[in-house]
Parts: sequence; structure tokens; C-alpha cells
Amino acid sequence: MTPSVAAEPAPMRTTTRTRRVDTGSLCLDLVATRTPDGPDLLATADDTAAWLATLDLPTPAAGLTSLDVDRIQVLRAAVDRLVRARLAGAGPDPEDVGHLNVCAAAPTPTFFLRGDAWARIEVPQPDLAGVLSVLARDAVHLLTTGEPGRLRSCEGCGLAFYDRSPSGARRWCSMRRCGERSASANYRRRHAEPTTAT
Repeated sequence: MTPSVAAEPAPMRTTTRTRRVDTGSLCLDLVATRTPDGPDLLATADDTAAWLATLDLPTPAAGLTSLDVDRIQVLRAAVDRLVRARLAGAGPDPEDVGHLNVCAAAPTPTFFLRGDAWARIEVPQPDLAGVLSVLARDAVHLLTTGEPGRLRSCEGCGLAFYDRSPSGARRWCSMRRCGERSASANYRRRHAEPTTAT
């Protein structure tokens, strides 16, 4: 008898992330690599390679260059501005749209299943264009489909996320991050208030 196969494939993203946030989208994960209270996860070529590895995205065959780092940072800034405009109900900036579309036009990385094992074969990428295309296409999808009301800003830190919870009532980028901070602050406030004697 053949063993059963899981109903859903394993998610592409892994759990070896520097920050414990789940933005619900690859392009929002890109934006979350830079926050006011944390390090820039794309500051150097090594940082960028490590971040791409956490998402199981390939790096160029010859390694990342400083130009690659600049390219991914420029895409991050464009996606961030487009997401902020969408959240504010404003129109998109044509320059950001143009940059996003140029990135999205490149072919995405190719992977094949090995014939002799349950493993993948990664086709070497000549440059970062394929990865930028994956991230840009995810942004196009996020900004134009789904339920716009589920694209939100965290009530704690303002980080954008897409609410994929069944109830659609998520308020935080992460319960471990801002949710716990808010709960702790509410607890301290409640216990600091003087009780009124009757």
C-alpha cells in the first residue's frame, strides 16, 4: 500500500527567521527586513544571502554583489511605498509601479524534482533578476487581488501584514512581538490603577 501524501505541501518559507513576524506575504516579508527598531536584514551581501535562504529563494551562481543588494533594497522601498499607498487609500506612484513591473517581467527561478529522490534540483541563476521577479509578482498579486481589507498595519509597530487568519480579525504583526507587548502594557495599566474603596 502506498503511503498517503499530505493534503497540503510544506510552506515555502522556513522558520529560521531573525524576527518572529508572519506578514502573510513574501513581498511584505521583504518590507519587514527593515524596521525602525531592528537591524536592516539586507544591509550587506551576506545578510541578503542569509535572508533569501530563510525563504528558500536562490542566490546568483556567482554570489551576491553590492549591486544586487542595492537592487533588492530599491525594490523593497518601492513595495513599501505601494503598500502604504494602498493602506491609505491613495493611488500608486507611477515610478514605483514602473519599477515593480520591470522586476516582475523577468523569468522566475526554475526548480526540478529529482528522478531518484524526493529532492529538488535548483537551476543556477545568473543574477538576482529571478528572485526580484518572485518578490515583485507577489506584490502585484497582493495589491490587486484578495480581500483589500485584510491588508493591514500592525497596531503595535505599524508593520504591514496580510491577515490570513480564519476570523480576519488579526491586529498584530506577531503575537510574540507586538501582541505580547500590548497585552503586557494593558496588564500593567490595569494593575497600576488604584482601586476605589466603597
